[in-house]
Amino acid sequence: MDASNTIRHELQVASDAHFTVNGLSVIRSQNEGIEDVIEGVTLNLLAPTSESVTLEVERDTSAITSGIGDFISAFNDLMDYLNEQTRVDPTTYTRGALAGDSLVRFVRRELIDSVLQSISGVSDGNPGSLSQIGITFDEDMNLTISDSGKLNEYIQDDPQAVADIFQLADGVARRIYDLLNPLTQSGGTIDKQREVLQDQVEDINDRIGNLETMLRRREEQIRNELVSLQQALIAVVQQQYFIQSVLYGTMGT
Repeated sequence: MDASNTIRHELQVASDAHFTVNGLSVIRSQNEGIEDVIEGVTLNLLAPTSESVTLEVERDTSAITSGIGDFISAFNDLMDYLNEQTRVDPTTYTRGALAGDSLVRFVRRELIDSVLQSISGVSDGNPGSLSQIGITFDEDMNLTISDSGKLNEYIQDDPQAVADIFQLADGVARRIYDLLNPLTQSGGTIDKQREVLQDQVEDINDRIGNLETMLRRREEQIRNELVSLQQALIAVVQQQYFIQSVLYGTMGT
């Protein structure tokens, strides 16, 4: 509003953002969400300045650390389940549902080997096993981070070396996938094993049904024979009474 109480409309024309990154002049039409200047970094320009601004960019390793923790938890949960299902109590002689199952024993052994064995294909000088980055089995055979300092150092300094241990063609994750996928996929080993067991159950049920039918027939046969025997005995007793009455009658005449 000016001195004559007239409202004045002043428009400010928007201008592009001009800034320099490592000596390279950059012009962008927006101030926020600039993602194509520094790889992996999003820039938000807050205010104009004539002074240099130093950016300190640190690697975000939380996703890697969290992923490793999730892997360890999932591995231990699976091993605990297998151990529980194959357990035989020496006191009560209670057996788990999968005790003595050869497939389960094979899977358990291969899972442990997948974690323990060295990995081929890693770059020279890089760690070639989980134990070399601080992940080992404890005395209870639970996978654990036994040296968090070593693991964090590798994650900070060379996260790709850590990723290779899991992701290479011979890496831990690939080994476990190659082991479990044929077992768990549709139509895989477990499905086929389930079909075999189901066929066995149906066969046993059929045999039980046939046995029950045979037992019912045998029961009916024995019952009929007992009735016949009872009738024969009654006839013998009656015949004995008749003979006795005849003898008494003869002796009395």
